[in-house]
Amino acid sequence: MSKAATIRQDTGKFRAALKANPKDFDGLVGMAGLEASMGNTDAAATYVNTAAPLVTKPRQGKLLDAYNAVGDGYQNGGKVDQAIPYFKRAIVAGFDTQTAYARISIAACYAQSNRLAEAKPYAEAILKMSNPPKEYADQAKMMLDMIKKSK
Repeated sequence: MSKAATIRQDTGKFRAALKANPKDFDGLVGMAGLEASMGNTDAAATYVNTAAPLVTKPRQGKLLDAYNAVGDGYQNGGKVDQAIPYFKRAIVAGFDTQTAYARISIAACYAQSNRLAEAKPYAEAILKMSNPPKEYADQAKMMLDMIKKSK
């Protein structure tokens, strides 16, 4: 109930911002995340694609989060080939959390499609990062072990 109320409240806030200014960056990325979480991934993609040219350096993390949310939406809907390009857009130097998340998600997409050779470099790239978040490094190690055992 609480999550539904928050979604309803956030949706109203973001829609009001977009009504006042259709190019409101925060409204666009906010709606992208909400639509993706509700399974409306094509709508989410439209919002994030509209937001992309409006990004400024201080807000880039929000855009990368939205790319990952759209990727998640497509991946969760079984559309891994549509998910991968959004995850790839979230790989940006200096944004370790979003980048590591995107890389492990790409590896998972390829693994879901039984394309383990394509998954491997993304998992390896996490371990080569200077400071990968532990959660994603651990997942990458597990994925690489799985790939190794499948040979």
